[in-house]
Amino acid sequence: MSHRIDPRLREMTAGAWEGQDWREMRASLPPEQQNRDVIDIFRTAPGGEGDAAAIARLDHWLDEHAEVTVPHIVISHGIAGIILRGLYLGLDEEAMFAQDRPQDAFYVLTKGQTVRVPVFLDDAAA
Repeated sequence: MSHRIDPRLREMTAGAWEGQDWREMRASLPPEQQNRDVIDIFRTAPGGEGDAAAIARLDHWLDEHAEVTVPHIVISHGIAGIILRGLYLGLDEEAMFAQDRPQDAFYVLTKGQTVRVPVFLDDAAA
């Protein structure tokens, strides 16, 4: 089995917020915006990649792999994964970014559907 790293699968960039934690990002926002969802905050980072560019980048990757007939294991990141699943399912942007965002699961994309596969870790393995 071989692997390759494809930069198109990278996470959306956070521009001026690269390297900051969520508290620092939130603190830089006006008070009325500080309670927004962390994914929505990240998607609007000053100088960041933004939705349109990330969607185009990931759509290009997905189009290139549309006719793949052998299983692939694709590892990416949170927002990139949300976008890939949304594109695969043909969702509009609102539905795309409203998808489940688990930290304890992965997805199998097959036959036009996505299947959530939970990962159970006991305390000893964590």
